[in-house]
Amino acid sequence: MNKKYFNSKFKEANATLKKITAHKTDIHNLISEIKTKKELLNAVFNERMSNAIKKEDRIKTLMDNRHFKFMKMVDFLSAEDLFEQQGFLINEDSGFLLSEILKQPKTDLFKKSKNPSNDKELIFEFDNNQYSNLMSFSFKDVNGLPITPKNVRVEYNGKTEDFFEPNFRYYNRNSKNVFVNNFFFYPKKILKVYATFDVTPDFNTSFCDLYSCSFNTDSNNFAEILISNSKGIKNFNIYKNSDENNVPLIFEFTEDNSVYNPIEFKNQEAVISLSNAVDFKIRIRKDYENVVVKEFTEVVKNIISYNDMDIINNVATFDFQGRIKNFDVVFSQSGYRLLKEEMFRVFGDNEKIDSFIMEGANKVYKLKREYVNLINESDPFIDSLIYFDSIDDAKDNNALFNFYINEKDKKLHFANFFKEFSFFLELENEVVVDNISANLLTPYVFDLQIKG
Repeated sequence: MNKKYFNSKFKEANATLKKITAHKTDIHNLISEIKTKKELLNAVFNERMSNAIKKEDRIKTLMDNRHFKFMKMVDFLSAEDLFEQQGFLINEDSGFLLSEILKQPKTDLFKKSKNPSNDKELIFEFDNNQYSNLMSFSFKDVNGLPITPKNVRVEYNGKTEDFFEPNFRYYNRNSKNVFVNNFFFYPKKILKVYATFDVTPDFNTSFCDLYSCSFNTDSNNFAEILISNSKGIKNFNIYKNSDENNVPLIFEFTEDNSVYNPIEFKNQEAVISLSNAVDFKIRIRKDYENVVVKEFTEVVKNIISYNDMDIINNVATFDFQGRIKNFDVVFSQSGYRLLKEEMFRVFGDNEKIDSFIMEGANKVYKLKREYVNLINESDPFIDSLIYFDSIDDAKDNNALFNFYINEKDKKLHFANFFKEFSFFLELENEVVVDNISANLLTPYVFDLQIKG
Protein backbone atom coordinates (compact mmCIF):
# COMPACT_ATOMS: atom_id res chain seq x y z
CA MET A 1 0.00 0.00 0.00
CA ASN A 2 2.74 2.46 1.01
CA LYS A 3 4.82 1.43 -2.03
CA LYS A 4 1.99 2.27 -4.42
CA TYR A 5 1.39 5.53 -2.64
CA PHE A 6 5.01 6.59 -2.78
CA ASN A 7 5.28 5.54 -6.47
CA SER A 8 2.25 7.68 -7.23
CA LYS A 9 3.73 10.67 -5.38
CA PHE A 10 7.07 10.12 -7.08
CA LYS A 11 5.39 10.17 -10.49
CA GLU A 12 3.59 13.39 -9.57
CA ALA A 13 6.83 14.96 -8.40
CA ASN A 14 8.63 13.84 -11.55
CA ALA A 15 5.88 15.29 -13.75
CA THR A 16 6.07 18.56 -11.80
CA LEU A 17 9.84 18.69 -12.22
CA LYS A 18 9.44 18.17 -15.96
CA LYS A 19 6.96 21.05 -16.08
CA ILE A 20 9.33 23.22 -14.07
CA THR A 21 12.20 22.35 -16.45
CA ALA A 22 10.03 23.16 -19.47
CA HIS A 23 8.97 26.47 -17.89
CA LYS A 24 12.60 27.30 -17.07
CA THR A 25 13.51 26.66 -20.72
CA ASP A 26 10.65 28.90 -21.85
CA ILE A 27 11.72 31.60 -19.39
CA HIS A 28 15.32 31.36 -20.61
CA ASN A 29 14.17 31.65 -24.24
CA LEU A 30 11.96 34.63 -23.40
CA ILE A 31 14.81 36.37 -21.55
CA SER A 32 17.09 35.75 -24.54
CA GLU A 33 14.42 37.04 -26.94
CA ILE A 34 13.83 40.14 -24.78
CA LYS A 35 17.57 40.82 -24.72
CA THR A 36 17.82 40.48 -28.51
CA LYS A 37 14.84 42.78 -29.06
CA LYS A 38 16.22 45.26 -26.54
CA GLU A 39 19.56 45.36 -28.38
CA LEU A 40 17.76 45.75 -31.69
CA LEU A 41 15.54 48.52 -30.33
CA ASN A 42 18.57 50.28 -28.86
CA ALA A 43 20.35 50.06 -32.22
CA VAL A 44 17.29 51.43 -34.04
CA PHE A 45 16.86 54.12 -31.38
CA ASN A 46 20.52 55.16 -31.63
CA GLU A 47 20.34 55.28 -35.41
CA ARG A 48 17.18 57.37 -35.39
CA MET A 49 18.57 59.62 -32.66
CA SER A 50 21.75 60.12 -34.71
CA ASN A 51 19.68 61.02 -37.79
CA ALA A 52 17.52 63.34 -35.69
CA ILE A 53 20.60 65.12 -34.34
CA LYS A 54 21.93 65.52 -37.88
CA LYS A 55 18.58 66.90 -39.04
CA GLU A 56 18.45 69.20 -36.02
CA ASP A 57 21.94 70.51 -36.74
CA ARG A 58 20.99 71.04 -40.38
CA ILE A 59 17.78 72.86 -39.44
CA LYS A 60 19.71 75.01 -36.94
CA THR A 61 22.18 75.89 -39.67
CA LEU A 62 19.34 76.75 -42.04
CA MET A 63 17.61 78.77 -39.32
CA ASP A 64 20.84 80.62 -38.57
CA ASN A 65 20.83 81.63 -42.24
CA ARG A 66 17.14 82.46 -42.43
CA HIS A 67 17.81 86.16 -42.82
CA PHE A 68 20.52 85.58 -45.46
CA LYS A 69 23.13 88.30 -45.19
CA PHE A 70 24.58 87.02 -48.48
CA MET A 71 22.85 85.80 -51.67
CA LYS A 72 24.41 85.00 -55.01
CA MET A 73 22.96 83.43 -58.16
CA VAL A 74 25.38 81.95 -60.72
CA ASP A 75 23.36 81.55 -63.93
CA PHE A 76 26.22 80.78 -66.34
CA LEU A 77 25.12 83.36 -68.91
CA SER A 78 28.76 84.40 -69.11
CA ALA A 79 32.13 83.28 -67.78
CA GLU A 80 32.53 86.27 -65.46
CA ASP A 81 31.56 84.22 -62.38
CA LEU A 82 34.18 81.56 -63.10
CA PHE A 83 37.50 82.10 -61.35
CA GLU A 84 39.08 79.32 -63.37
CA GLN A 85 37.87 77.11 -66.20
CA GLN A 86 39.54 73.96 -67.54
CA GLY A 87 37.69 71.55 -69.82
CA PHE A 88 34.34 73.23 -69.20
CA LEU A 89 32.29 75.43 -71.51
CA ILE A 90 29.77 78.18 -70.82
CA ASN A 91 26.78 78.08 -73.16
CA GLU A 92 25.98 81.79 -73.17
CA ASP A 93 22.97 81.40 -75.47
CA SER A 94 21.01 79.30 -72.98
CA GLY A 95 22.91 79.82 -69.75
CA PHE A 96 24.46 76.58 -68.54
CA LEU A 97 27.80 74.97 -67.85
CA LEU A 98 28.77 71.79 -69.72
CA SER A 99 31.84 69.87 -70.81
CA GLU A 100 34.06 71.55 -73.36
CA ILE A 101 33.16 70.61 -76.95
CA LEU A 102 36.26 69.33 -78.73
CA LYS A 103 34.66 68.51 -82.09
CA GLN A 104 31.30 69.32 -83.60
CA PRO A 105 30.94 67.76 -87.06
CA LYS A 106 27.63 68.28 -88.81
CA THR A 107 25.56 65.22 -89.64
CA ASP A 108 25.04 64.91 -93.40
CA LEU A 109 21.62 66.05 -94.61
CA PHE A 110 20.45 63.78 -97.42
CA LYS A 111 17.15 65.39 -98.25
CA LYS A 112 14.86 68.25 -97.26
CA SER A 113 11.23 68.08 -98.41
CA LYS A 114 7.66 69.06 -97.76
CA ASN A 115 5.21 66.41 -96.67
CA PRO A 116 3.21 65.82 -99.90
CA SER A 117 0.02 65.31 -97.87
CA ASN A 118 0.60 68.24 -95.49
CA ASP A 119 2.22 71.48 -96.72
CA LYS A 120 2.61 72.64 -93.09
CA GLU A 121 5.15 69.94 -92.33
CA LEU A 122 8.83 69.85 -93.32
CA ILE A 123 10.85 66.63 -93.38
CA PHE A 124 14.63 66.47 -93.01
CA GLU A 125 16.43 63.18 -93.75
CA PHE A 126 19.92 62.51 -92.34
CA ASP A 127 22.78 60.05 -92.44
CA ASN A 128 21.94 57.89 -89.44
CA ASN A 129 25.24 56.02 -89.39
CA GLN A 130 26.51 58.30 -86.63
CA TYR A 131 25.09 59.60 -83.38
CA SER A 132 23.83 63.16 -83.09
CA ASN A 133 23.42 65.01 -79.81
CA LEU A 134 22.74 68.61 -80.85
CA MET A 135 19.87 69.95 -82.94
CA SER A 136 19.94 73.47 -84.40
CA PHE A 137 16.99 74.88 -86.34
CA SER A 138 15.38 78.07 -87.59
CA PHE A 139 12.04 78.34 -89.35
CA LYS A 140 10.29 81.25 -91.06
CA ASP A 141 6.94 81.75 -92.70
CA VAL A 142 6.43 82.90 -96.30
CA ASN A 143 6.69 86.54 -95.12
CA GLY A 144 10.13 85.96 -93.61
CA LEU A 145 8.91 86.11 -90.02
CA PRO A 146 10.29 83.53 -87.53
CA ILE A 147 7.87 80.79 -86.54
CA THR A 148 8.02 78.05 -83.93
CA PRO A 149 7.00 74.49 -84.81
CA LYS A 150 4.01 73.22 -82.85
CA ASN A 151 5.57 69.78 -82.92
CA VAL A 152 8.96 68.23 -83.72
CA ARG A 153 9.26 64.47 -84.14
CA VAL A 154 12.36 62.36 -84.72
CA GLU A 155 12.64 58.95 -86.34
CA TYR A 156 15.40 56.60 -85.18
CA ASN A 157 15.90 52.87 -84.60
CA GLY A 158 12.70 52.14 -86.50
CA LYS A 159 10.46 54.24 -84.25
CA THR A 160 9.13 57.79 -84.28
CA GLU A 161 8.66 59.92 -81.17
CA ASP A 162 8.27 63.54 -80.12
CA PHE A 163 11.57 65.32 -79.82
CA PHE A 164 11.94 65.92 -76.12
CA GLU A 165 14.74 67.98 -74.66
CA PRO A 166 14.13 67.46 -70.93
CA ASN A 167 16.15 70.49 -69.83
CA PHE A 168 14.53 73.10 -72.07
CA ARG A 169 12.61 74.57 -69.12
CA TYR A 170 15.94 75.42 -67.48
CA TYR A 171 17.31 77.28 -70.51
CA ASN A 172 17.82 80.97 -69.84
CA ARG A 173 17.51 82.30 -73.38
CA ASN A 174 20.15 84.93 -74.04
CA SER A 175 20.90 84.04 -77.64
CA LYS A 176 22.70 86.53 -79.85
CA ASN A 177 20.68 85.11 -82.74
CA VAL A 178 17.17 84.77 -81.33
CA PHE A 179 15.96 83.12 -84.54
CA VAL A 180 18.21 80.05 -84.12
CA ASN A 181 17.39 77.41 -81.52
CA ASN A 182 19.96 74.93 -80.24
CA PHE A 183 19.07 71.88 -78.16
CA PHE A 184 21.41 69.26 -76.75
CA PHE A 185 19.89 65.80 -76.32
CA TYR A 186 20.79 62.21 -75.48
CA PRO A 187 22.68 60.74 -78.47
CA LYS A 188 20.49 59.17 -81.13
CA LYS A 189 21.05 57.93 -84.69
CA ILE A 190 18.35 60.11 -86.18
CA LEU A 191 17.08 59.22 -89.63
CA LYS A 192 14.37 61.88 -90.04
CA VAL A 193 13.14 65.04 -88.33
CA TYR A 194 9.52 66.12 -88.86
CA ALA A 195 8.67 69.76 -88.07
CA THR A 196 4.95 70.61 -88.09
CA PHE A 197 3.53 74.17 -88.01
CA ASP A 198 0.25 76.01 -87.68
CA VAL A 199 1.09 78.04 -90.78
CA THR A 200 2.89 77.19 -94.01
CA PRO A 201 6.68 77.47 -93.49
CA ASP A 202 9.03 78.98 -96.06
CA PHE A 203 10.84 75.99 -97.55
CA ASN A 204 13.96 77.81 -98.73
CA THR A 205 14.89 79.77 -95.60
CA SER A 206 13.99 77.13 -93.01
CA PHE A 207 16.69 74.72 -91.86
CA CYS A 208 17.32 71.95 -89.34
CA ASP A 209 20.88 70.75 -88.62
CA LEU A 210 22.20 67.93 -86.49
CA TYR A 211 25.66 67.77 -84.94
CA SER A 212 27.72 65.09 -83.24
CA CYS A 213 29.50 66.85 -80.37
CA SER A 214 32.52 65.18 -78.77
CA PHE A 215 33.01 66.43 -75.21
CA ASN A 216 36.13 66.74 -73.09
CA THR A 217 36.10 63.71 -70.76
CA ASP A 218 39.17 64.57 -68.67
CA SER A 219 38.07 64.02 -65.07
CA ASN A 220 40.97 66.16 -63.83
CA ASN A 221 39.50 69.28 -65.40
CA PHE A 222 37.51 71.64 -63.23
CA ALA A 223 35.64 74.92 -63.04
CA GLU A 224 36.00 77.14 -59.97
CA ILE A 225 33.72 79.86 -58.62
CA LEU A 226 35.16 82.38 -56.17
CA ILE A 227 32.81 83.44 -53.39
CA SER A 228 33.75 86.72 -51.71
CA ASN A 229 32.86 86.43 -48.02
CA SER A 230 33.13 90.07 -46.94
CA LYS A 231 30.49 89.67 -44.22
CA GLY A 232 32.44 86.95 -42.39
CA ILE A 233 29.79 84.22 -42.69
CA LYS A 234 30.64 80.64 -41.72
CA ASN A 235 27.59 78.67 -42.90
CA PHE A 236 26.28 78.68 -46.45
CA ASN A 237 23.33 77.01 -48.15
CA ILE A 238 23.99 75.86 -51.72
CA TYR A 239 21.31 74.81 -54.16
CA LYS A 240 22.31 73.33 -57.53
CA ASN A 241 20.15 73.00 -60.61
CA SER A 242 21.92 70.36 -62.67
CA ASP A 243 21.46 67.32 -64.89
CA GLU A 244 23.87 64.55 -63.92
CA ASN A 245 21.86 61.58 -65.21
CA ASN A 246 24.55 60.65 -67.73
CA VAL A 247 27.74 62.11 -66.26
CA PRO A 248 28.05 62.69 -62.49
CA LEU A 249 29.63 65.82 -61.09
CA ILE A 250 31.83 66.21 -58.03
CA PHE A 251 31.40 69.41 -55.98
CA GLU A 252 34.02 70.57 -53.48
CA PHE A 253 34.96 73.74 -51.61
CA THR A 254 38.26 75.11 -50.36
CA GLU A 255 39.26 77.91 -48.03
CA ASP A 256 43.00 77.76 -48.65
CA ASN A 257 43.38 76.52 -52.26
CA SER A 258 44.98 73.40 -50.84
CA VAL A 259 42.47 71.26 -48.96
CA TYR A 260 39.25 70.52 -50.86
CA ASN A 261 36.26 69.30 -48.87
CA PRO A 262 33.36 67.45 -50.53
CA ILE A 263 29.98 69.16 -50.80
CA GLU A 264 27.31 66.56 -50.09
CA PHE A 265 23.99 67.34 -51.74
CA LYS A 266 20.64 65.97 -50.70
CA ASN A 267 17.75 66.76 -53.04
CA GLN A 268 20.05 69.21 -54.85
CA GLU A 269 20.68 71.16 -51.64
CA ALA A 270 23.74 71.26 -49.39
CA VAL A 271 25.04 73.11 -46.35
CA ILE A 272 28.74 73.85 -45.92
CA SER A 273 30.48 75.14 -42.83
CA LEU A 274 33.73 77.07 -43.07
CA SER A 275 36.50 76.72 -40.52
CA ASN A 276 37.26 80.40 -40.97
CA ALA A 277 34.91 83.10 -42.16
CA VAL A 278 36.99 83.86 -45.26
CA ASP A 279 36.60 83.87 -49.04
CA PHE A 280 36.23 80.39 -50.50
CA LYS A 281 35.96 78.62 -53.84
CA ILE A 282 33.48 76.08 -55.12
CA ARG A 283 35.09 73.57 -57.48
CA ILE A 284 33.14 71.44 -59.99
CA ARG A 285 34.69 68.35 -61.58
CA LYS A 286 33.36 65.84 -64.14
CA ASP A 287 33.25 62.21 -63.02
CA TYR A 288 33.55 60.43 -66.37
CA GLU A 289 35.12 57.44 -64.61
CA ASN A 290 31.67 56.49 -63.28
CA VAL A 291 29.76 56.87 -66.54
CA VAL A 292 27.84 53.74 -67.52
CA VAL A 293 28.05 53.50 -71.31
CA LYS A 294 24.85 52.28 -72.93
CA GLU A 295 25.30 49.33 -75.26
CA PHE A 296 23.00 48.01 -77.99
CA THR A 297 23.11 44.25 -78.50
CA GLU A 298 21.54 41.64 -80.68
CA VAL A 299 21.43 37.85 -80.53
CA VAL A 300 23.31 36.10 -83.34
CA LYS A 301 22.86 32.39 -84.06
CA ASN A 302 25.83 30.29 -85.21
CA ILE A 303 25.79 26.67 -86.36
CA ILE A 304 29.31 25.23 -86.36
CA SER A 305 30.02 21.76 -87.73
CA TYR A 306 32.62 19.71 -85.88
CA ASN A 307 34.29 19.10 -89.25
CA ASP A 308 34.84 22.88 -89.59
CA MET A 309 36.47 23.27 -86.18
CA ASP A 310 40.21 23.63 -85.77
CA ILE A 311 41.91 20.92 -83.73
CA ILE A 312 44.59 22.29 -81.41
CA ASN A 313 46.33 19.88 -79.03
CA ASN A 314 43.64 17.32 -79.84
CA VAL A 315 40.90 19.70 -78.63
CA ALA A 316 38.28 21.19 -80.97
CA THR A 317 38.27 25.00 -81.06
CA PHE A 318 35.71 27.33 -82.58
CA ASP A 319 35.27 31.06 -83.10
CA PHE A 320 32.47 33.32 -81.91
CA GLN A 321 31.85 36.88 -80.77
CA GLY A 322 30.02 38.20 -77.76
CA ARG A 323 28.57 36.27 -74.85
CA ILE A 324 26.93 32.85 -75.16
CA LYS A 325 23.22 33.06 -74.29
CA ASN A 326 22.11 29.61 -75.47
CA PHE A 327 23.82 26.45 -76.71
CA ASP A 328 23.08 22.94 -78.01
CA VAL A 329 24.86 19.94 -79.48
CA VAL A 330 22.87 18.66 -82.48
CA PHE A 331 23.52 15.42 -84.38
CA SER A 332 23.02 15.03 -88.11
CA GLN A 333 20.58 12.40 -89.32
CA SER A 334 23.37 10.00 -90.28
CA GLY A 335 25.27 10.76 -87.07
CA TYR A 336 22.18 9.99 -84.99
CA ARG A 337 21.52 6.68 -86.78
CA LEU A 338 25.13 5.55 -86.37
CA LEU A 339 25.15 6.56 -82.70
CA LYS A 340 21.92 4.65 -82.11
CA GLU A 341 23.41 1.49 -83.68
CA GLU A 342 26.55 1.75 -81.58
CA MET A 343 24.61 2.32 -78.36
CA PHE A 344 22.45 -0.74 -79.09
CA ARG A 345 25.63 -2.77 -79.57
CA VAL A 346 27.09 -1.54 -76.26
CA PHE A 347 23.97 -1.48 -74.09
CA GLY A 348 21.82 -4.10 -75.86
CA ASP A 349 18.90 -1.68 -75.61
CA ASN A 350 17.42 -0.04 -78.70
CA GLU A 351 15.84 2.70 -76.57
CA LYS A 352 18.98 3.51 -74.58
CA ILE A 353 19.76 6.45 -76.85
CA ASP A 354 16.60 8.19 -75.59
CA SER A 355 18.32 8.64 -72.22
CA PHE A 356 20.81 11.01 -73.85
CA ILE A 357 19.25 12.32 -77.07
CA MET A 358 15.89 14.05 -77.52
CA GLU A 359 14.03 14.40 -80.78
CA GLY A 360 12.81 17.89 -81.59
CA ALA A 361 10.73 19.35 -84.43
CA ASN A 362 11.52 18.15 -87.93
CA LYS A 363 13.52 15.21 -86.51
CA VAL A 364 16.28 17.37 -85.14
CA TYR A 365 18.24 15.31 -82.61
CA LYS A 366 19.82 17.23 -79.72
CA LEU A 367 21.90 16.03 -76.83
CA LYS A 368 19.86 16.56 -73.66
CA ARG A 369 20.75 19.79 -71.91
CA GLU A 370 22.01 18.08 -68.73
CA TYR A 371 24.86 16.65 -70.82
CA VAL A 372 25.92 20.02 -72.31
CA ASN A 373 27.84 22.29 -69.93
CA LEU A 374 29.07 25.87 -70.27
CA ILE A 375 32.37 26.37 -68.42
CA ASN A 376 35.10 28.99 -68.05
CA GLU A 377 37.90 26.70 -66.95
CA SER A 378 38.82 23.06 -67.40
CA ASP A 379 39.68 20.32 -64.90
CA PRO A 380 41.60 16.99 -65.05
CA PHE A 381 38.50 14.95 -65.96
CA ILE A 382 37.55 17.27 -68.81
CA ASP A 383 41.13 17.27 -70.10
CA SER A 384 41.15 13.44 -70.03
CA LEU A 385 38.17 13.08 -72.38
CA ILE A 386 40.46 12.99 -75.43
CA TYR A 387 41.77 9.57 -74.28
CA PHE A 388 38.37 7.85 -74.40
CA ASP A 389 38.22 6.76 -78.04
CA SER A 390 35.71 3.89 -77.75
CA ILE A 391 32.02 4.19 -76.96
CA ASP A 392 32.38 0.95 -75.00
CA ASP A 393 34.05 3.06 -72.30
CA ALA A 394 30.71 4.80 -71.71
CA LYS A 395 28.93 1.59 -70.65
CA ASP A 396 29.91 2.11 -67.01
CA ASN A 397 30.40 5.88 -67.07
CA ASN A 398 27.57 8.12 -68.28
CA ALA A 399 29.77 11.17 -67.65
CA LEU A 400 31.53 10.37 -70.94
CA PHE A 401 28.42 11.63 -72.74
CA ASN A 402 29.07 15.15 -71.41
CA PHE A 403 30.12 17.97 -73.72
CA TYR A 404 31.87 21.01 -72.23
CA ILE A 405 31.83 24.41 -73.96
CA ASN A 406 34.64 26.61 -72.66
CA GLU A 407 33.39 30.15 -73.29
CA LYS A 408 36.66 31.72 -72.20
CA ASP A 409 39.06 29.66 -74.35
CA LYS A 410 36.54 28.88 -77.15
CA LYS A 411 37.14 25.14 -76.86
CA LEU A 412 34.76 22.19 -77.07
CA HIS A 413 35.66 19.20 -74.89
CA PHE A 414 34.07 15.79 -75.44
CA ALA A 415 34.96 12.10 -75.40
CA ASN A 416 37.14 11.21 -78.37
CA PHE A 417 34.72 8.56 -79.68
CA PHE A 418 32.15 11.26 -80.61
CA LYS A 419 34.40 12.19 -83.54
CA GLU A 420 32.90 9.17 -85.32
CA PHE A 421 29.43 10.76 -85.30
CA SER A 422 28.57 13.85 -87.28
CA PHE A 423 27.36 16.68 -85.03
CA PHE A 424 27.06 20.47 -84.83
CA LEU A 425 27.49 23.07 -82.11
CA GLU A 426 24.60 25.55 -82.10
CA LEU A 427 25.25 28.85 -80.34
CA GLU A 428 23.18 31.95 -79.70
CA ASN A 429 25.50 34.82 -78.82
CA GLU A 430 24.68 38.28 -77.51
CA VAL A 431 26.82 40.60 -79.59
CA VAL A 432 27.37 44.32 -79.00
CA VAL A 433 26.43 45.92 -82.30
CA ASP A 434 26.73 49.51 -81.15
CA ASN A 435 27.39 51.61 -78.08
CA ILE A 436 27.24 55.21 -77.06
CA SER A 437 30.71 56.51 -76.33
CA ALA A 438 31.19 58.45 -73.10
CA ASN A 439 32.57 61.42 -75.04
CA LEU A 440 29.10 61.98 -76.55
CA LEU A 441 27.68 62.61 -73.08
CA THR A 442 27.94 65.69 -70.87
CA PRO A 443 26.65 66.91 -67.51
CA TYR A 444 24.84 70.25 -67.25
CA VAL A 445 24.81 72.87 -64.50
CA PHE A 446 22.07 75.44 -65.10
CA ASP A 447 22.56 77.56 -62.02
CA LEU A 448 23.92 77.64 -58.49
CA GLN A 449 22.28 79.56 -55.64
CA ILE A 450 24.55 80.40 -52.70
CA LYS A 451 23.05 81.90 -49.56
CA GLY A 452 24.64 82.72 -46.22
